[in-house]
Amino acid sequence: MILRLDVKKELGPLFEEPEEVLRRAIRRAVKAAAERYTEMIHDYIDAGKAFKPRTGILQQSIGWRAEGENAAVVFANAEYAPYVEYGTRPHPIRAKKRRALKIPLDGGEVIFRKAVRHPGSRPYPFFFAEQARREREANEAAREAILEYIRGLHK
Repeated sequence: MILRLDVKKELGPLFEEPEEVLRRAIRRAVKAAAERYTEMIHDYIDAGKAFKPRTGILQQSIGWRAEGENAAVVFANAEYAPYVEYGTRPHPIRAKKRRALKIPLDGGEVIFRKAVRHPGSRPYPFFFAEQARREREANEAAREAILEYIRGLHK
């Protein structure tokens, strides 16, 4: 799952600055926007508005990386992230590597089946939930990073 953030269009008058200054400001803006968006995803999960973390793997897989000089990619790398975000339909699960599936029951009992019918799972949106608000706040973080950088230049 990926969300691309592009802050270049938010920069306006900064394009009048020398090229290297502009590059530094863009990098800071991209970093601020990506970090803020990622932080808001984690805050949403921590507030109990999405799924209840079991192992922490999904939450640990959420991060960001720079993409070129004026963009960043926010991601959730856990293989099952889309299934949590969008849910699943009912589907069969079949044994692949073994002859049967091992299914633990309450009380410590175990049963074996060659296949089972999974009832599906409801979606627990976390990545794209509140996207408009997150984008506004990420853009604001980018603007603040640029202003802070410009203020530092003119001291």
